[in-house]
Amino acid sequence: MSNTGHKNISRYKGGKKKGPGLQVSVQWRGEIRRQSFPDRDFDSPEAVLLAAIDWRDETEAELGKPRTDRRILSDPGIYRSTDYYGAPSWVAQWSPAFGISRKKYYSIKKYGETEAKFLALAKRIEMEKVYYGGSFREREI
Repeated sequence: MSNTGHKNISRYKGGKKKGPGLQVSVQWRGEIRRQSFPDRDFDSPEAVLLAAIDWRDETEAELGKPRTDRRILSDPGIYRSTDYYGAPSWVAQWSPAFGISRKKYYSIKKYGETEAKFLALAKRIEMEKVYYGGSFREREI
């Protein structure tokens, strides 16, 4: 998911040479096209974003990629899953160290759909605070 709220457009910090800006990446049928839009090349942040959106839309049209603004319905770090026997659950996932992944499962049969998702989200936020020094979400539960 992009950190700008626009599909395929992400903000980067950049180094001394390049500086901050936006990165656009469009992928379709095995072909990948990327373009950087450094902040220093534009008058305002809005101008950078508009240029990035225009390039993304033109590139998608050129590649024949259908334009969608599909939204991800879940929060990062939680997802709905089924186990080996087909029992559904919500899963909270986090990484306490590089290369290590931890998961906590919440049964939909036991807690219900809404409660299981709520518990998974609460666990993820708790683990973000423990391992990442705070929550990544603007809203807390």
